[in-house]
Amino acid sequence: MVTNHNKNLEFLPKVRNLTLTALIAMLPNLSFGNVQTQTIMPSKAEINYSNRQVQEKDSLTYLFDALKKNPKNLDVLLELGSVEIAIGNCTTAVGFLERAVKVEKSEKTLCALADAYRCAMQYKIAEDVANEALELNQNSVLARKKLGAFAFEQNKLKEAAKYWSDALKFAPNDYVLNINLGGAYLNIGKINLAEKYARKGVKLNKECANGHYVLGLVCEAKGNTKEAIAAIEKAIELNPSADNYKEKLQSLKER
Repeated sequence: MVTNHNKNLEFLPKVRNLTLTALIAMLPNLSFGNVQTQTIMPSKAEINYSNRQVQEKDSLTYLFDALKKNPKNLDVLLELGSVEIAIGNCTTAVGFLERAVKVEKSEKTLCALADAYRCAMQYKIAEDVANEALELNQNSVLARKKLGAFAFEQNKLKEAAKYWSDALKFAPNDYVLNINLGGAYLNIGKINLAEKYARKGVKLNKECANGHYVLGLVCEAKGNTKEAIAAIEKAIELNPSADNYKEKLQSLKER
């Protein structure tokens, strides 16, 4: 199904009448907003991407040099795709990841390509590619995570919740899925379900700032301002650079 189109979560809630949170569904090859995710590195590379803004030029130079030596180096193609997505070069990312799929059509490469099309706002193609990954592995948690994220970003909240709920059947202790579901149900208005999944997500990973933030939004929706403040203060402690957390905390304290 995948051809050379060349057009172009840990989280995403858009909480109704509250605020836009920085929840992006687990993207395994890059980081978005306040969520740092795993990076696929070239097999023999020792590159530190903890500060991409500083090292981006050297990293890209290394990767391009590695690709010249072996144009079919799958790890390098995947990493180049993820870096290009991270810096907003979505069309370029599609090119690298289309090449990666030609080298090896797998759940991993197809989901990476789906991310690139999502970056380029080509949601229909992104969904088609992610569904192709799901066809390769009908138990794929990763593909369902992607499809849930794509649905959420298009405000298809019930569809997003369905994909994430299905993924949770295969990975019940995935904290990102639980937090994403909490955010989705909060948007839908199912506050008790939102609380259930948000609390479980925080319990599974107490170091996830977005988890505490979503829990704070849930507590706010339930009218529990004191706990909402405590949760968002914890989120700020874990991620002091998140301005949206600080804005929410300020608005809660002004009530």
